[in-house]
Amino acid sequence: IASNYAHRGKYQESIDYLKKALDVKLTIYGNKHPEVGATYGDLATMYMAIENYEDALFCNEMSIKIRTRMLGENNSEMIGAYSIHGMICMYLEKYDEALMYLNKSLEISISVFGENNPDLLKVYERLGMIYEKRNEYEKSVEYAQKSIDIGKAIYGENSINLASNYNNLGKSYYRIKEYDKAMKNYKQSASLMKEYFGEDNPNIGIIYKNIADVYKDKKEYDNAVIYYNKGLVILRKYFDDDYSNIQKILKNLDEIKNIK
Repeated sequence: IASNYAHRGKYQESIDYLKKALDVKLTIYGNKHPEVGATYGDLATMYMAIENYEDALFCNEMSIKIRTRMLGENNSEMIGAYSIHGMICMYLEKYDEALMYLNKSLEISISVFGENNPDLLKVYERLGMIYEKRNEYEKSVEYAQKSIDIGKAIYGENSINLASNYNNLGKSYYRIKEYDKAMKNYKQSASLMKEYFGEDNPNIGIIYKNIADVYKDKKEYDNAVIYYNKGLVILRKYFDDDYSNIQKILKNLDEIKNIK
């Protein structure tokens, strides 16, 4: 049930069911079982989705603590946990720690599965995101492109598994003002997302906001307003107005209104 809600973008409902599942597993297994660690990890991912990074950090730390005790630090089961921890640290602006965890995930993944495996798709993507946050845009493009190259080799060019990668490569190109390349990747991401999830999904709302950012910077304000409003309608179905991307959309719409 929790995964079904997560798939539909209903993150709070997913969290509610995961908490119930956690209570049941703690009762059955105690607090040292890998199943409990896995559920803490799922909770961390959902808390990250609603931008509750402190709770995400706590849950993922519990997940890592429980699972490494049972599996060891270098077990392949830890690849995802370390990768997620890197993302949480990134959102908390702990960039050095984020890189440490992602590189740990990278080392285990390559050691166990080799240079071209599905885990690397996410690890390289997330390394690109961290370098983008650190304003190291050339490295950001490099790692984002690496993730896409691996994804194409494994899944093909038009797989849903590449949707977020195209979006993040678009963000990297946007940062260096290569707007045509940014737009191409954003639209590829949006196309894959819509084909898989339908139009009404929070990730598509975020991509529409990113497309609008490109139009705004190119001073194509009418197109920017169209995409900001499309994104806003979708995101307001899932989040309150204090959600960061809604705040950015409202700010940018106000700026365009003042320009026009």
